[in-house]
Amino acid sequence: MSPEDNISEELKNIAPGFPLKESIDPPAGYFESFPDDVLNRWKKEVSTDSKKDYME
Repeated sequence: MSPEDNISEELKNIAPGFPLKESIDPPAGYFESFPDDVLNRWKKEVSTDSKKDYME
């Protein structure tokens, strides 16, 4: 029995009727690009915020 099957069986025993959802795989490269995406977004927000401070 696979670990996923074991977990499903344990959930059925612990919480009968608990809705089980199928997991969705993330898009290819998601976890590889995520840190850079977050950092770039943060840098963009910081530069936008600093422009607001200067303009006021």
